Amino acid sequence: RRVHGGTYQKLHSSPAMLVSVFVALGLIFFGFFLLHILYKGPLPSYAAFLLLFANPFFVLLSLLHFVGILPKYKSQIFDMRGKVCIVTGSNTGIGKETALGLAVNGAHVILACRSVEKAQKAMQELNKQRTTFIFRNLFAKHGTFEVQELDLTSFDSVKRFSTRIIEKYSETGIDVLVCNAGMGAFGDQKMTKDKVVEVFQANYLGHFALVLLLLPLLRLKGKAKGVPSRVVTLSSSTHHFAAIDIAKNAFTPSRLSYANSKLAMLLLSREINRRESDVISIAVNPGSVNSDIWRDIPRPFVTVATTILRIFCLDNAAGSVASVEASCNPEFSIISKFSGYLVPYWLVLGMGFPFEFGGPLAGARWAQPRLPSNEPQVTKAMWRHSITAIAALSSIRFEPE
Repeated sequence: RRVHGGTYQKLHSSPAMLVSVFVALGLIFFGFFLLHILYKGPLPSYAAFLLLFANPFFVLLSLLHFVGILPKYKSQIFDMRGKVCIVTGSNTGIGKETALGLAVNGAHVILACRSVEKAQKAMQELNKQRTTFIFRNLFAKHGTFEVQELDLTSFDSVKRFSTRIIEKYSETGIDVLVCNAGMGAFGDQKMTKDKVVEVFQANYLGHFALVLLLLPLLRLKGKAKGVPSRVVTLSSSTHHFAAIDIAKNAFTPSRLSYANSKLAMLLLSREINRRESDVISIAVNPGSVNSDIWRDIPRPFVTVATTILRIFCLDNAAGSVASVEASCNPEFSIISKFSGYLVPYWLVLGMGFPFEFGGPLAGARWAQPRLPSNEPQVTKAMWRHSITAIAALSSIRFEPE
């Protein structure tokens, strides 16, 4: 056929069209990459999804993985027998898979969840999954579970939970605390009964209180074993778009509440490493995961979002890999305390940004996070203001520094 004096081409099937699309995506991606390099403050929030889908590396690898061309990553098996691990928010999603991963490595796992009923049901399912896994893997171990009630949006609940754990493990201590529980910031944001932004308290401030209350048990086990105990904090690639100001983050709802809470978790990990000798903390980006955190997506976007999540995002099991390795991998006991944070993706030349935003699972890899220019001062101030806020809002008191 002739059109406008030229030869009609089926551009939709032309390799040239595909190359053009990837070149365009690459140029957009390169522009945002320069923005990251040259601009030292938090990135504009709208850049997140543009950067993610303008990354041809991410798009290509995700599609190859979705159609089954790329090989699947096989999780490592470690020896966690005799170790006690706490995983918050472990009745569903990434937390549940993290609990399973620790149990098949031999650990005793405490499912710290808001709903005891849901946690009991999850424990029954986990026991079956663990047994099935052991039959399929000769190197797997027979870990165990228990359920404890913990609502991170209530400082009273955090205090009660910590009291029970301290009473039970006061002589032996605990080995690992995985600060996994979290919630998204879609729609109208609520305030908790403690008068804190719910997302920020669930994701960060409740965990901050929990970590400080359980630090004596972590120190006890680390000192007794001669190997540091671990605090694993779940951050996110969204920390690139956040800024820390506890007075605003905790008490003023914001569309960036989720991102701010994830930067706070990253900074919490760094400050623990500065202060502690018998405890190390590893921050983790679980990846872009098709988990329950998306459950509050506005209804008009559900269909589109579900399709995108299924094709381009990790499932919960893959999203737990970095957390499990951060908890179990013996190599991480002797790492530099400021090696960055763990991400589950392939990185180009060791660069985290922007490759930490997505792709197929490649195991836990170290990447450099985006930190405030005066990070040590910002983090110390965050720590101090967090203690002050919790003391003002609850009966929890911490030892003076």
